[in-house]
Order: sequence, then C-alpha cells, then structure tokens
Amino acid sequence: IKLDRSYLVEFGLKGKGVDEDPKGVLSIDPNTGVIRVHRKVDYEQFSVLMLTFQARNKSNLAIDTQLGMEVNILDINDNPPVFQRKVYDITVNEAAKQ
Repeated sequence: IKLDRSYLVEFGLKGKGVDEDPKGVLSIDPNTGVIRVHRKVDYEQFSVLMLTFQARNKSNLAIDTQLGMEVNILDINDNPPVFQRKVYDITVNEAAKQ
C-alpha cells in the first residue's frame, strides 16, 4: 500500500489472517506497507478475511489513514472425489442421445 505523505508513517494490519484466526496468514512491513502472504487458507473454513489497515504518523503515532480491507479467498478443488460405492451398475439404451 502506498501513501504520499511529507512525514514518515508506520503501517499496521489487523484482523482475520493476521491477529485473528486463521492467524499468521498475512503480515505487513511496518516501514514499506508491503503485505505478504505466508500460507494457504482453506476456503471451506474462511471464504473472506476482513482486515483493518492503518497508517500512523511516526512522530506522534496518530492514525493518519484507516481502511477496511476484504480479502476474498478463491476455492480450488483440493479434495479428491468421494464415491459411496466401489461399482455403479447402470443400463443405457443404445438409442439414447449423448
């Protein structure tokens, strides 16, 4: 995240994926504002991570900018298919359309 300021700011990030479950997924460099992803998130458990971004004035620690952030997790097929039976017997008429 980039902010144009004539004074130094310190960046912070909190919420799901940072200091709330699933903890340790994301972090922010307090000096540059670069957000890093450290691991995968299971879509079935967390489809959205709600976060709060803050930029604070380094000289007095007053909040300069505060934004809500939403990270949408994409679902990938990470589970193999599960079948209820080993064999499925069916009959298809030879004249049936595909």
